[in-house]
Amino acid sequence: MRQRETELVLATDREIALLQQQLGEKSQQSASYTCQVSGPGLTSATVNQPTHVLVQLTDSSGRPYSLPLNVTAQLELVSKATRTTTKWPNESRVSVAMTSPSQYEVSYTPVSRGQHKLHVQVNDREINGSPFTVTVYPDPRQLGHPVRTVTGLARPYGIAFNSHQEMIVSECLGHGVSIFDIRGQKIRTFGSCGDSPDQMEYPAGIATDDTDNIYVCSQHKLQKFTSSGELIICIGRRGSKEGEFYEPCGVTLYDNQVYVCDRDNHRIQVFDLDLNFVQSIGSHGKGRSQFNAPHDVKFDTAGNMYVAEYSNRESASNGHQWPIHTSIWSGRRGKTAWAIRSSYC
Repeated sequence: MRQRETELVLATDREIALLQQQLGEKSQQSASYTCQVSGPGLTSATVNQPTHVLVQLTDSSGRPYSLPLNVTAQLELVSKATRTTTKWPNESRVSVAMTSPSQYEVSYTPVSRGQHKLHVQVNDREINGSPFTVTVYPDPRQLGHPVRTVTGLARPYGIAFNSHQEMIVSECLGHGVSIFDIRGQKIRTFGSCGDSPDQMEYPAGIATDDTDNIYVCSQHKLQKFTSSGELIICIGRRGSKEGEFYEPCGVTLYDNQVYVCDRDNHRIQVFDLDLNFVQSIGSHGKGRSQFNAPHDVKFDTAGNMYVAEYSNRESASNGHQWPIHTSIWSGRRGKTAWAIRSSYC
């Protein structure tokens, strides 16, 4: 029978102590524990109202885990346009407190409505289920009341937001576009009065795409700018042919297409993201598939299109096949509740 060779290793007391410390730390890090998460802040929250989540730690036997651990949390706002996240480490006021050796309370106060991600980590590792999807609803106490007022604008008309939660406003009488941060501080402006491709006359509707490009309806034309205000393309002139406009107003994007309310042509024109003509929807009249000076257009999550008209006494919704099939608003003769008021557009 072959004898197994052995080795004799000599080590100093300092090396042995260091090895014992390393083995002890590794054993502590790999200790078995289970996380259970509960609380009202796990799925929903309200702007400016504090909420919390409880993290309960138990060992393999189901008993409270007594060793202290490093529990951290972070709340992120998810952009619907690009599915990117924006971190708010200070404004959201996220904190973690140990209420007992085995229980931690994660508290936070969201500052923005919309879908958020709540990350919870133990010893720098995401716990099971993290990040959690949290829907933040507007504060009902503030509905109908201004949260912040931005002044100094020259008849603001359209408003849009980019993936950085910056507010983009078209100024009808300022013949330009202004961009503000989430606190209402002006960051930059672009545009000037004129009929050149990169100039604007009474800009109206405004929208952004997934890459933060900006689309502006101006006098008989549609412009596409970069997020910094550099012109990419400009189309249109006064007329009624494909790609021509007569006082375009509202603009929105849906499913990588651009929808423009061609107001005085009484139609909706559709373009791709490069502003190539795709199709025209509707004609002048009061029938179920006709418009009278459409002012704005929007889509719901099911893909239905909503059009606000000037004096057809209704706001209408239609499906993907474009015959209008549902009247969703009836009112007195005049602008509907969703039309945008302007002397010029």
